[in-house]
Amino acid sequence: NIDNQTASNANPTFFTEDSDHLTIRRNLITFNNRYFNTSGLALYGLTYSLVEENEVYSMHRNVISINNGTNITTRNTGLILRRNYYNSRAAADIPGGYVSGATGRGDDGIVLYPASDVILENNISEGNFGGFAIMAAYGLAADNKFYGNISLNDSFGFKPVARIENPTGIQQMPQNTLIENGIAINPVQIGFYLRDNKNTRLKNVTAIG
Repeated sequence: NIDNQTASNANPTFFTEDSDHLTIRRNLITFNNRYFNTSGLALYGLTYSLVEENEVYSMHRNVISINNGTNITTRNTGLILRRNYYNSRAAADIPGGYVSGATGRGDDGIVLYPASDVILENNISEGNFGGFAIMAAYGLAADNKFYGNISLNDSFGFKPVARIENPTGIQQMPQNTLIENGIAINPVQIGFYLRDNKNTRLKNVTAIG
């Protein structure tokens, strides 16, 4: 993708919507249109699918964004992301472009925005604002599992949070999240940051530096 201020329909660089039984494997995905709120790899309404061994680079916004899609009540059952590597490579905002959360680097690496029943296994995030994030409040974010993921030099390694502070109910909170064998190496701010969570479990996790 390229920075195109006059684009009539600015979409993510790689986009799925309301699909199932896809295999997305060993793709190289680079650059988003920084004039708009776009992701590198956007998985919307994707079920019973495998996203494996892809590399995603140079995104000023969220690198890999997962959302329940047009029907927010549908859960992302059977979605697995395994052995993907992603690095925003300090992609900064540009004058007149969309203002991201972290203006000097990409925002969240993999973010469930929101999604449920997703398995994230052995992925590596490097140089992003949030390595592995859940952003609840726009819909259900429950029963997500993180196994053996690595965050390197991210601002926040693992960041399951409510979309807003002081949520009014459980539907706006990450629920029943499992983070197992995860490691945050040299986080700029916080290795494991949990805000307004319900029944989150951390097992055999490590934070260094």
